[in-house]
Amino acid sequence: MFGQILIFLCTTSVVHCVDHCWLCNNAADIATCRKTTTTCNAGEECFLENFINSLAQTRYNAGCRTQALCRVMEVVSHGKRSADPCGQCCTGPGCQEHLCGSPSVAETNYRCLDCASVSSSGSCTQRITCQDTEVCSNSVSADGAFLRYSFGCEQKHICAEFAAHGRRSAITICSSCCVGDECNKADCFQLAQNMTREMFGR
Repeated sequence: MFGQILIFLCTTSVVHCVDHCWLCNNAADIATCRKTTTTCNAGEECFLENFINSLAQTRYNAGCRTQALCRVMEVVSHGKRSADPCGQCCTGPGCQEHLCGSPSVAETNYRCLDCASVSSSGSCTQRITCQDTEVCSNSVSADGAFLRYSFGCEQKHICAEFAAHGRRSAITICSSCCVGDECNKADCFQLAQNMTREMFGR
């Protein structure tokens, strides 16, 4: 029975949904999974799983799964050795970075929104590829009676300090960092709430 459940989890197709979760199927490495992201529907969570195929190769699936299936995955994975195939779920920006022994974020150059002081969070259409020491960033500042939104890349060690101590000034009301391609599309306050030092390799 255990084997049947594990086979089912490793072969189920990724649900197409619209969250900032990685999306891949039968990928040879984590870097491939990071290249495409999606947003889960209500009642779904991000997931990442690895498994060994018939050629003794490690493969990865990632995307969105129902909360009910995620609970089954938790039961199947409980008590397994770190070297065994793994299936885990999570919620929150960049959360898949910490599942199933995923390689360090330092191995990836992320593509992020890149705009300075635009009038709305949805008006940024430019993109930039960060250095390998950077992740995506997002900030909101006050300009008189108006809010201004900025997006770009930030050094990981600075993001780790944001996560530990926050950053506010007379005009900056939110500063956040996140891990994943274009993850800074998300709301700054939500991203800031989910930040941890560990997300940035500290």
